[in-house]
Amino acid sequence: MTWFTKWALRNKAALVFAVIASMIFGIFSYTTIPMELMPSADQPYVTISTVGNGMDAVSMDEQVTQPIEKALNGVRGKQSVVAQTGNNFSQLTVTFESKIDVKEAKQQIEERISMVKFPNGVMKPYVINLNTSEIPIVELGLTFDKEIGNNELNIVENEIMPMFKDLKGVGNVITNGGRNQQVMIEVNPNKLAAANFPLEKLYTLLQGKTASVAVGEQTINNEATSIIVTGKLETLDDLKNIQLNSKTKLQDVAAITLQEDTESIIHLNGKSFIDVVIQKDSTSNAVTLGKQVEDAVKKINKDFKGTLQATIVMNLGDTVLDSINSMTREVLTGALFATLIIWLFLRSFRMTLITIISIPLSLCMTMILLSFFGVTLNILTLGGIAVSVGRLVDDSIVVVENIYRRKTK
Repeated sequence: MTWFTKWALRNKAALVFAVIASMIFGIFSYTTIPMELMPSADQPYVTISTVGNGMDAVSMDEQVTQPIEKALNGVRGKQSVVAQTGNNFSQLTVTFESKIDVKEAKQQIEERISMVKFPNGVMKPYVINLNTSEIPIVELGLTFDKEIGNNELNIVENEIMPMFKDLKGVGNVITNGGRNQQVMIEVNPNKLAAANFPLEKLYTLLQGKTASVAVGEQTINNEATSIIVTGKLETLDDLKNIQLNSKTKLQDVAAITLQEDTESIIHLNGKSFIDVVIQKDSTSNAVTLGKQVEDAVKKINKDFKGTLQATIVMNLGDTVLDSINSMTREVLTGALFATLIIWLFLRSFRMTLITIISIPLSLCMTMILLSFFGVTLNILTLGGIAVSVGRLVDDSIVVVENIYRRKTK
């Protein structure tokens, strides 16, 4: 580095300009660099979850789990497949070699599963790869002024949820809570038998009332037309008045009531509420996304005033920002005290100036490099910066002490 020292002594103005420019760009990089709690890292496994309504564990294993296991044969880099099956659910965890690109492996699994035919009532499998940066950022509660029913759930599903899903950087939005209203039909076997209407036929009839069937292409008025027959029940009375035969309606052989599904009841400040958890994708900024969600919550409270109230329960973006600002403050405080101690012992402002400039300059250069290489500010990177500042202070003291000793000889 002798050549650089000689160049710096010959070109003092250029050196001063370079230092000032580096500090300006470093401060700018610090304000724009993404902030995260932890660095982004893909876990070497993929989870496949499937829900099958009304299916026992044996049926789920034979008709869902085993076909998925067969479809996974030949997936590149696969080490093991652990399957767990129970009533109404199936979950498989696929572990991969560390050198495998898990995102490509996930895409390959999705393609293979899409070719598997599942029984009726089995939902499309969820294929999930956990990334350390894809974590819940915000948890909020939606409380209503009245009991939560289907109308309130429709507002959340059709109006509130799209507002969060459309935010840039949102990976997934999960809801929990509320009380779904469902129709309970209690059939009287004696009355059904008296009407000479088999239970299997009643089951088929009810299915047809909520189904859409394509009849095919027919010619009407010399024009080819596709005909689709649909069945739709709008009210409880429509269901009660379904004709089983010329003399009997459904309400004559069954008790039909509207009930609430109370499997999940949660409270926020003493009120029933709907819990909303917002997860970020692997490329977005936790702090920026948290602020976007806060803005969306303010808009919801303004647009739906008198109907519902959105309350943020947890915002990880604020936690990340506080942690990073706290660690940054500690690093700068340590550098300040080191500078003061050097000045107290050497009693020379020119010697102390070396430390005053070198520590902030090194931090600014670090921020520029982190921003250039796309590295986020997180607990690990800031911890490394804190350690490096300590080492830099030690080296600065040694250099300054040697310069001071040579000058005083």
